[in-house]
Amino acid sequence: MCAAETRTALGRWWLTASQGLARLERSRTVCNLPKPPECEAAGGLGRDGVTLERFRVLVRLMWALREVGQGSVLYLDATAEPVLSVPLVARRRSLAVLGVQERDGRWAYLWDAACKVPAESVRLAARRIAGVSS
Repeated sequence: MCAAETRTALGRWWLTASQGLARLERSRTVCNLPKPPECEAAGGLGRDGVTLERFRVLVRLMWALREVGQGSVLYLDATAEPVLSVPLVARRRSLAVLGVQERDGRWAYLWDAACKVPAESVRLAARRIAGVSS
């Protein structure tokens, strides 16, 4: 695939992904967990709102990782929460990165069970995950 074809394919993918995200934001639902009846009755976002925010947090990290030259894959299973997988060739493994909500409501990135960076510091998280110094 030549560079022009790659740009065209990426452009189509980005347009499709952007339209999908816009549709999700308009409908305020994500179809990866069944919506509990009490959430529908109350009209609240419930679990789906948390899933959508987790998705947004992880997509922001994907872009920051891309800026430092590190690829990643976002897994969004039909029955689970989104998880970001970062292939680390030097360490011969993939790193699972989670978007977690703290008790105070703020979001953070968590990986290797002990490494945590607030989501507001997305570029710092990307550099640490990719192993890039400053």
